[in-house]
Amino acid sequence: MSPFNLKATSSFQTLEITVLSCEDLCINGRSVKKNTCVVVRTDPLNFRETTTDTEGGSYPSWDQKLALDMSIRETCITLEVHCRTLSVDRIIGSARMPVNDFMGGYFPQGYLSFLSYRLKDPKGLDNGIINVSVRLRVPEYLSRGK
Repeated sequence: MSPFNLKATSSFQTLEITVLSCEDLCINGRSVKKNTCVVVRTDPLNFRETTTDTEGGSYPSWDQKLALDMSIRETCITLEVHCRTLSVDRIIGSARMPVNDFMGGYFPQGYLSFLSYRLKDPKGLDNGIINVSVRLRVPEYLSRGK
């Protein structure tokens, strides 16, 4: 997380993203065996990471909720799927999630969206799907009864 106190300014919101699962992950055309995790980034200094799935292979699941502070000017969230061994941590797929997919327009404050995105490997080729749910946390002063 960034060393700055992001909550001190009103230009930031709290994003709750639940990383649910991935489907059909490969490394160089071969199915992933184990040790995958997901890194969610709102910017280079502000990110959260899931625990490592050691059993799911090419179909890992986490169902893990992560909370991040997000600038109201942010346009995309980056989702990176990593595969880890003792010596290597490599990105096997990534996707960019447009902020417009879950906020603004017709979405009420605090609406829960379930979204799936195609992952691309570092060469730009399709490499599976990531499933997430996203909600902008309603500020406490707005959620209190009147």
